[in-house]
Amino acid sequence: VHRKPSLLALPGPLVKSEETVILQCWSDVEFEHFLLHREGEFNDTLRLIGELHDGVSKVNFSIGPMMPTLAGTYRCYGSLSHSPYEWSAPSDPLDIMMTGLYEKPSLSAQPGPTVQAGENVTLSCSSRRSYDIYHLSREGGAVNVGSLQCPRSTEHSRQTLLWALSPTEGPTDASALSVTLPTSGQTRVTHCLFLSQ
Repeated sequence: VHRKPSLLALPGPLVKSEETVILQCWSDVEFEHFLLHREGEFNDTLRLIGELHDGVSKVNFSIGPMMPTLAGTYRCYGSLSHSPYEWSAPSDPLDIMMTGLYEKPSLSAQPGPTVQAGENVTLSCSSRRSYDIYHLSREGGAVNVGSLQCPRSTEHSRQTLLWALSPTEGPTDASALSVTLPTSGQTRVTHCLFLSQ
């Protein structure tokens, strides 16, 4: 079995309603064919011929216009022409999430949006509507700061989630709820959105 290809979303995995996302599958193995599969959907498998450039074989799958039925977890595979029924190991999973279906939640920072080195900050994401999952990400890319799953609420009051972030020590890649934030003055660092209802 050939080693797994890589899969990435362009411009990113958070896709607004009615927009298109490109899922690029690539490998340094010179695969002639690529297959894209969405988990749980056996009829949604796409197959394209790869293009070879500078020792890298790749293909772009266009997904859209985005609607709820296209969101989900995708993987891609590669194969060679001389063994078309032998597929590589699957790529790492890539979650494509749709945004823009509902009104946007609000995001605020306490004690404020400007954070000095060594200070704590609490980000508050709130909505008048109740949602299952809130997702927090940094501006400038699809770097996932974290997600929180919410218990179902029967009340119609405003729902608020709090992320308590550790003291800032300098720029770092965020990959969990306990993260450090950039210390540069007025940098806008996060967005808040919900994923499902």
